[in-house]
Amino acid sequence: MTADALPPERRGLLERGLAKLALDPYHEVTAHIGTYEDNRKAQVAPGLLIEYVVARGLIVVMTVEVFDDVLLDDQGASDGAPWHRDGPPPVLHGDPPGAP
Repeated sequence: MTADALPPERRGLLERGLAKLALDPYHEVTAHIGTYEDNRKAQVAPGLLIEYVVARGLIVVMTVEVFDDVLLDDQGASDGAPWHRDGPPPVLHGDPPGAP
């Protein structure tokens, strides 16, 4: 998927996040990738993670990852494990008695 294929509201979030990142590409909420400080990643908006390189005063975006699916929802349940909603999770081998 390209940034052009994002829904307008998500594209707007991406553009606003990139504009803020352009002011400080080494912002404290970003993290370097690997051994080079200029290879970085940042979550620019909820569900939008980018990897980028700072080169000669420019930000070169290498990847944009869109996360729409979540493992846990607001109640702590996942879509793939309905037993969280209907009762306690199954006891797995090695779980101590009384473990959640």
